[in-house]
Amino acid sequence: MKLVRSLAGGLGFLTIWPFAAPVSAESVLGFPLAGVLVGLCLVVVRVGAQRAGALVVGALALAADALVTRGLHYDALADTADGLGGFMEPAERLAAMDDPRLGGLGALALAVTVVVRAAVLGAAGISALGLVLALAWSRSVMGVVVLESPSAKPGGMTRWFRDASLGVRVASVSALVVFSAAIVVVEGAPGLFGVCVGTIAGGLLWLRATRALGGVTGDVVGAVGIVAETALIVGVVLGATH
Repeated sequence: MKLVRSLAGGLGFLTIWPFAAPVSAESVLGFPLAGVLVGLCLVVVRVGAQRAGALVVGALALAADALVTRGLHYDALADTADGLGGFMEPAERLAAMDDPRLGGLGALALAVTVVVRAAVLGAAGISALGLVLALAWSRSVMGVVVLESPSAKPGGMTRWFRDASLGVRVASVSALVVFSAAIVVVEGAPGLFGVCVGTIAGGLLWLRATRALGGVTGDVVGAVGIVAETALIVGVVLGATH
């Protein structure tokens, strides 16, 4: 029963589905499952709109992604970009991230990500199963980031994930390894290339954020997830075309 509540907490936290379960450190176990459900929604859109052309399919898949996740990752990316740019003290960066107004860097990061994701989500270079695994992989990345990073704000979202047991932390890392291997098995060499590109992109943003802010926030966790996921899919698509 505790495992079911943990999975429901993760699903409710990362998706639009209203699972009535509290969020806790164990909710991280539900993150990959949330990625699977979102990925299945995108696959349905891809199949249903495949005759409309790759760009339309990608745009519709992106819209479905934003709807099912409440746009959390896109908002997180824009806020993180605003906070990490320029020369500011950590407190000033956190204030910029909390500002509801969209800054120039946030708008640019969001625009580039939307265009790139619309292009690759509709591309034939990644299979339906590969896409589902990619979204589960990125949620696993988010789980590792939130569990293995100090909190930049004592009262922020990351407070729910403090004091995770060793078992939860091991399970989170294990899930990331399993989904990485699964992507390589399903997509072959392009999958390996994609996992490497996604890991590097997400890792660099994670490193930059922890150095600039002294830790991570909920926005940083979401931004790392969407950047790593987008980079992975781009890597798979590019690998398949070459």
